Amino acid sequence: MKLLYILLFLLLSQYSFASRQIVLTWNTSDGAITYNIYRGTDCSSLSLVSTGVAITTWIDTDVLRGQQYCYAVTAVNSNGESAYSNTYLIFVPMSNLTMMGSG
Repeated sequence: MKLLYILLFLLLSQYSFASRQIVLTWNTSDGAITYNIYRGTDCSSLSLVSTGVAITTWIDTDVLRGQQYCYAVTAVNSNGESAYSNTYLIFVPMSNLTMMGSG
């Protein structure tokens, strides 16, 4: 299975900076039934944070200001789980003036 690029972006709530989210969106993978989401504070040690995701969007609401997070997605079907997608490292800013990410 080939999993295409992952696009991540940071959404800051218009009502409260305290309710930040990281929204992952990716292209479908041919043959995928569901997707698994992996996250870590660096890209060398990712942990499974969500399984059985049936759509190509996932929202991480457990993020802290001043912290960096790395994400990868795998596609799952009856043959098993694919390798990680490209990883994406994003830094959650202390204020809403600075955002940095690399993929």
